[in-house]
Amino acid sequence: MDARTPYGKLLGLRGPWHVDLVEVNESVQRVDVWVPHEPGVQVACPDCGVFGPVYDHMAEREYRHLDSCDMATYVHVRLPRSECKQHGVR
Repeated sequence: MDARTPYGKLLGLRGPWHVDLVEVNESVQRVDVWVPHEPGVQVACPDCGVFGPVYDHMAEREYRHLDSCDMATYVHVRLPRSECKQHGVR
């Protein structure tokens, strides 16, 4: 069974975010979930809220989530940085 769809629902993801990969490591009781966004999205400038193109992405971060079936669950994401005409790269 493909675990991407159930994990997308469990995490409450909506477009443009989606689950790309789920790895279950039973020996260490850990689930890792990678969540990228669709290509070509525009992101809001955190200062003014105007949407613009993605400039690049921050380094991957790992967030601890609620356990999945008694396994520690971690979500991996690379947050996009916006390129705002007024404020530059944020």
